[in-house]
Amino acid sequence: MGSTPAEGVAFYDMVSQILVPVQGTQVNGTVCTVLVQGTILFVSGKFTIVGMNMNGLATYDLVQRTWNLSGLQALQPASSASVVMQSLTMMMSLPLTLSSLHPLTTQPLTWKLMPL
Repeated sequence: MGSTPAEGVAFYDMVSQILVPVQGTQVNGTVCTVLVQGTILFVSGKFTIVGMNMNGLATYDLVQRTWNLSGLQALQPASSASVVMQSLTMMMSLPLTLSSLHPLTTQPLTWKLMPL
């Protein structure tokens, strides 16, 4: 990473073959999981971000290259405890419509998945 320190989260630049830290404030603690949805990187673990009201869960805008806390409510630990998020899971919202072509007739087929 050269002379720029990174803590918790860094990106691998495949062209220069070096690790590049996130821009701005670094994560203070342990990152357990990352998940990308579109242009947003979700980061979870046991950490805080100095100057931001975040514990254990934060989002980083990959286009703007900034921490984006809009829409996230800070997780509040019980007294004398800390927040630890060990995993993240992405689920598709229902109803979900799937479209395909019939393999023999090539006519359009549509399915609508609904929660049970």
